[in-house]
Amino acid sequence: MSERTGSSTAAERLFQEWLDLYRSGVAPGVETFLADTPDMPEALALEVRELAAGYERLRSRIGAGGGGSKPGRLIGDFQLIRQLGAGGIGVVWEAEQLSLKRRVALKLLSPYFSLSERTLERFHREAEAGARLAHPGIVPILSVGEEEGVHFMAQELVPEGRTLADRIADLRSRAELPRGYYAGVVELFTAVAEALGHAHSQGVVHRDVKPSNILLTPDGRPKVADFGLALVDDSSDLSRTGEVMGTPYYMSPEQVASRLIRIDHRTDVFSLGATLYEALTLTRPFEGDTSQQVYEKILTVDPVDPRVVRSRVPRDLSVICTKALEKDVQRRYADMQAFAADLGRFARNEPIVARPPGPIERAVKWTKRHPIPTTGGGVAAVALIVITILFFKIRDERDRAWQQAYRASIGPAALTLESDSFQAAQEMLAACPTILRGWVWKHLGLWHSRSRLSLDAFDQRVTGIAYSPDGRRLVAGCFDNSVRVFDAESGELIATLSGLRGNPGRVVFGADGKTLYAVATNYSDDGAGRVHTWDAETLAEIASWVAQKGRVDAFAISGDGARVATGGEAGFRLFDARTHALLLAVDEPGGRVWSIALDADGSRVVTGTDDETVRVWDAASGKELLVLAEPQAKVTALALDPDGRRIVAGTEAGAVHIWDARTGAPLGVFLEHTAQVSSLAIDPNGSRVVSGSEDGSVRIWDLEGRAAREVPEATRGGAAWDDSDLLWREGPVAAVTFHPLGDRVAFCLRDGSMRVVDALADEPVTVLRGQGAKILCVAFDAAGERVATGTQLGSLWI
Repeated sequence: MSERTGSSTAAERLFQEWLDLYRSGVAPGVETFLADTPDMPEALALEVRELAAGYERLRSRIGAGGGGSKPGRLIGDFQLIRQLGAGGIGVVWEAEQLSLKRRVALKLLSPYFSLSERTLERFHREAEAGARLAHPGIVPILSVGEEEGVHFMAQELVPEGRTLADRIADLRSRAELPRGYYAGVVELFTAVAEALGHAHSQGVVHRDVKPSNILLTPDGRPKVADFGLALVDDSSDLSRTGEVMGTPYYMSPEQVASRLIRIDHRTDVFSLGATLYEALTLTRPFEGDTSQQVYEKILTVDPVDPRVVRSRVPRDLSVICTKALEKDVQRRYADMQAFAADLGRFARNEPIVARPPGPIERAVKWTKRHPIPTTGGGVAAVALIVITILFFKIRDERDRAWQQAYRASIGPAALTLESDSFQAAQEMLAACPTILRGWVWKHLGLWHSRSRLSLDAFDQRVTGIAYSPDGRRLVAGCFDNSVRVFDAESGELIATLSGLRGNPGRVVFGADGKTLYAVATNYSDDGAGRVHTWDAETLAEIASWVAQKGRVDAFAISGDGARVATGGEAGFRLFDARTHALLLAVDEPGGRVWSIALDADGSRVVTGTDDETVRVWDAASGKELLVLAEPQAKVTALALDPDGRRIVAGTEAGAVHIWDARTGAPLGVFLEHTAQVSSLAIDPNGSRVVSGSEDGSVRIWDLEGRAAREVPEATRGGAAWDDSDLLWREGPVAAVTFHPLGDRVAFCLRDGSMRVVDALADEPVTVLRGQGAKILCVAFDAAGERVATGTQLGSLWI
């Protein structure tokens, strides 16, 4: 290759820098890029413009299907099959390596860029770095060569060729994240960190870690690609003095300030942290209209806490991400192994190593971001640091004092409210520091500032409650063999549905909201267990039919509302929900059916029986499909997730079992409850289950691979959360349910109290105290705006 002038080399370097910015969307055009350097000699600017114009001509030809290559063309040992994509300096094809009869991804360097020493250097550096690395998480380089002036590189073909950037773009268009998303993110980034850790151990630093360089296999496994900017320890650094290399949004501070700071493997830690931030929040940590704006933020501005951007990001995961994004390399994870290890601790629900910064750390970071003039030298600098540290320490001491004053007011206020001393509670709440008046203060304020709707329209206990799907009505079953219908807003009694031959232990609306069901769970006067139905709008009776020879111990409706199942001493029965015709009768070999569930289309029935066994049945034939691993205790609660993939059962011994609903394979058993599981529910997304126990504990279990998190126990007395302002009471848990959005859990205790907690952060939202009566049932309305409870004394609270 001919000698190049210093001007040409500088032009190529500047063109390559513009190209990186252009491909990442920071610089919209070459003129914008040149405008950032007004002192550039005109001749040099002209060369950069010519290179950019040549690139645009080439890109136009490639986009039109040109570029000099067509399917079937032979390049060395490779035959082109189809074009997979066009990058900044060439094209990637799916090709067949004829000698080994295997499919590969063949990267072809455009002849136009083959004239550039800088581009060729990068091309061969990628090949050199890839040849060093043998790891399942890194796309391997298979061969490199030149054929008739065309430089090519063969690498493993990743089917479908999607990247993490593609996945994030898809998620931005969705209304909500998929179930188990954050657990999946942790698994993916642990694998990427381990792959990059391997690269570092071989002396290779990637220097361009970003979502588009993380390929995803069809089963979701990540593979790191594109080592074109890699720093290889036994080769000269190909970056020139002052040359900024990388993709701006994901560059580390030392990459931005490359003239002043030595770059090592920790630059990849930062870039992976920036990529993790985007995966968690679907936004980049540093944004700007120009590259200079992005660079300035990387150097001087801390990214917004991920939990501020998306409140559902787990707290520890936010701390891990923030540590990886530390601007000071000494404060970052020391290496990818440490990064991966903390992600692993999070996945196993163990304490992580990373910690939020304390006052001294915040002070040092602040002074580094806000340097003082050098006049006065070290004395002024030291004085400023000391003053800043004192400022943060004083502020923290003030915050602690406020917190103590807050707790001194809010705790007694909660107890005072429970005794209905609203005026005294209002005075205590007014004493709380304004800055600390958050969720708890607001809910207690609402509690004392508006009357609670209490409906004492029953002579005997409330056995079941349900909101109509439109939220206008609240229905309650009563032990006096009646069903009462109320206006949910005013509490006015609309109708009393009487004549039931047995008390309605369950009241529920059909899937379409048009039918109201009441299930007699105790023996009727003729000894038969019945199901009663009414038109949900007119309240006209539709039918009443015998569902069991004895009492009905279990009841379920399929997700499509087409089928109804009942269980009891005589096994289980399946009915057509519209005609009430008996579709299937099975005398359970395991004895009495205590719990039952139907999948979404009613094609499978799941039962829990006296013989401590869970069985799955075909609803059409009555054939026994599965006998699940024995719970070794009576099944007291049973549920199927919304997709019908998993069965969850709670037992008399306090265990919560999970099985694969198709294969019967056990997926886990959780043993933290010490007494009977009295109630459980799966969230609408199917990602978590909440269980309540007679031991007074409520636990939230992650069905996507995380361990259980405990909603602090009622049996301990005193404050349930270290930072909580509400006091718990002793007493077994009677019922639990998820908010319709799945972000909160309501549970009631038999001491007469009901709690609503944040299901994601384990933080209290509100509390409701009854009048000393046991609360037996709880329900949210369809919008999640109201929650109702029914008590043993016949009271209904909204």
